[in-house]
Amino acid sequence: MTAIQINQLTLDEVIGQFQLVETTDLDFFSEWQGELPEIDDRTQEDLDRIKANYAYLSRKSLDEGVVKLVVLGRLLSLAGFYEPPFRLITEKAVQISAVDEDQIFRGMVDILAMHEKVWVLLVEAKHNRFSLEPALPQALAYMSAAPYPDYPTFGLITNGQNFLFLKMLNQVYGTSKEFAMRNPGDLTQVLQVMRRLGEIVRSWEV
Repeated sequence: MTAIQINQLTLDEVIGQFQLVETTDLDFFSEWQGELPEIDDRTQEDLDRIKANYAYLSRKSLDEGVVKLVVLGRLLSLAGFYEPPFRLITEKAVQISAVDEDQIFRGMVDILAMHEKVWVLLVEAKHNRFSLEPALPQALAYMSAAPYPDYPTFGLITNGQNFLFLKMLNQVYGTSKEFAMRNPGDLTQVLQVMRRLGEIVRSWEV
């Protein structure tokens, strides 16, 4: 049995190995669109502080750990993922068997929010010098390992400056638009989407 690191896979390889299908149907991933939860003034002040802190610290490059502290940790808190019914796991080891091949794929999820045993939000953080594209195959590979494929699994890729949401259900996946911290209102919408996902999950009976 051959062991391969997930971060070495291309997008084509991930799609082929795990039999994934991309959809551009807007109805498939409607959760990031439409009417989103309201953000009050105090929370908006917190978001403005995140932007200011990031702007100051990013004058020099930020590694993944700082991105997690400055941006992700605060967003997860404001979105309610530190509260019941969620459980957060960092650096979760993942092992996936290839389809019809004697190969095992291994990797480490940066942050995973769970509801009972269902994977809710998988977060892949990258260095702020990198685009989001290299993180896409990793995130999709990890999401394909979710133990309950009949429940949707959501993903978030970020380098601190840019954000991309993913949704996977039964090996079909779709993406949101790419949000950028520099765009007015985008960071607010990122938090709104995270809160919307939390609201949806709280309605599940697991």
